[in-house]
Amino acid sequence: MRILSYLLIAVFLLAGCTSVFGQDEFRKFTPEQVRYVTRLAEEGDAKAQYYLGVACTNGLGVRKNQQKAFWWYRRAAEQGHADAQYNLGLSYLLGFSVPPDNQDALKWSRKAAEQGNAGGQHLLGLTSRVLQATLSRCLELHKGLLVKDLNTASFFSAAHATAGNGLE
Repeated sequence: MRILSYLLIAVFLLAGCTSVFGQDEFRKFTPEQVRYVTRLAEEGDAKAQYYLGVACTNGLGVRKNQQKAFWWYRRAAEQGHADAQYNLGLSYLLGFSVPPDNQDALKWSRKAAEQGNAGGQHLLGLTSRVLQATLSRCLELHKGLLVKDLNTASFFSAAHATAGNGLE
């Protein structure tokens, strides 16, 4: 029965989302299709949750709503849906519906990549490079502050020593 449900969802998405495949027009989900997918998603079906996230992202049969899309992606991702994990990682990396968070982007892209999701593998590499660049910049700033602090400390030590208040 679940396989039939997934097949119906896929048909609904393909019928309603032809623009994804390079065509100019797309038909929206019918209200019945939206209710059906929503019911499955609310029952905890990870694929339906992912598809509802896609619908909310693109305005397919529902009003575009990035916050709802993120919410549905999160539900599906927590159940191990690789495409949802990828979308969640991308959302965290780029700050869609949430403040950018490189650690969460890395976490979710890694989960997707470990399942063989090509987008997750690409995002994992990208996120890793972003984190490396951020870490390198932080180390540069920290090194600069450390040198500045050492110079300041040396100045005050010398000033105290000159004034007869040397550190013993």
